[in-house]
Amino acid sequence: MVSRWTESYLDELRLQGDPPADRVIADLRSNQATADVNRLLVDLIRADEIPPGLPDSVVTYLETTREVPPWTDRDKIAHANRLFGRWGRQVLLILGFAALQEGYCHAKLAQTLLVGSRMASDPKRRVIETSQLLIDVLEPGGLDPDGKGIRTVQKVRLMHAAMRTLIPESDDYDPDWGLPVNQEDLASTLTTFSWLTLDLLPHLGVRLNDDDREAYIHTWRVIGFVLGIREDALLTDMADGAALVDAIRRRHYKASEAGRVLARALTDVYEELLPGTVFDGVPSAMIRDLIGNTYADMVGVPQANWTRHLKVIGVMIARLRSLLPRSGPFEDVASRLGFAMTEGLLSLERGGERPAFSIPVELQRQWEVGKQA
Repeated sequence: MVSRWTESYLDELRLQGDPPADRVIADLRSNQATADVNRLLVDLIRADEIPPGLPDSVVTYLETTREVPPWTDRDKIAHANRLFGRWGRQVLLILGFAALQEGYCHAKLAQTLLVGSRMASDPKRRVIETSQLLIDVLEPGGLDPDGKGIRTVQKVRLMHAAMRTLIPESDDYDPDWGLPVNQEDLASTLTTFSWLTLDLLPHLGVRLNDDDREAYIHTWRVIGFVLGIREDALLTDMADGAALVDAIRRRHYKASEAGRVLARALTDVYEELLPGTVFDGVPSAMIRDLIGNTYADMVGVPQANWTRHLKVIGVMIARLRSLLPRSGPFEDVASRLGFAMTEGLLSLERGGERPAFSIPVELQRQWEVGKQA
């Protein structure tokens, strides 16, 4: 079957941003100094609630971009919420050990992110904010009109618009990288959160059926719409996702110093997240297992000492059988690793005045985390 993700179509997407959000940033910059705009955006991102006194353009944007598309199927979203309630720890594991890491194989995107993001200097905050985004949009009610997920996505959308405006002004920016946070980059990144997650969950012992996959893809279509991605650039199904991933890998994947820097910073955070010494080196091993050696080499993930890790995994399985007697061995390991990583996220501090990483009480109960909080 011929893929709809043609070279000419993807080239077109690389030239396009997000007009509603871009207009807000343009308006703010025409009326305020860049430092004041940055401060306003930081305050908006850091606040769980919408702060008072926002400029009219921001208020209008928040009111007009909160609606989900008319084709939204609430039953499918509820289905995806249940999946996340059951398998959310594994989803967060895939986010950190596969989705974000493989994203740094995209050389142009990695170079843009290194210029415009705080990842290299503040990787903990980046990990927390991305993980929080997943929880906010996938928790029950997150995509309701006043849901936390809608507000979180609206804020992220504005930050993307700020990056599109400010990064090209940097002396380190190369126009060959394309428009920062363009439509192709947004669509491909969303695909790692949706298609790649579904593709890898069975590798962690999670059994999915067609209804599960359809509900999850649909929910991320809704999220992508609210995020400002063109409707025609949203995935339709798993086959469509595989075709887009293949096209992005062919067009953009290659080794880059920016990709290595970002991947190393991220891996270091996950090494810190996991407690004690039993998990030492496991993040690198898991990354290689999930994204494969070719892409792991591309971003400089250290080689795994599998003799050592097989011993560790054997010990873990022995300890976990009494806790998870109905699970398969690898599912035991993935579940325990996801548990440890989620507990680690709860213990990290964001710094500044930003609220701590939070998981709704019901999800904490389902995931059996946060009991020491």
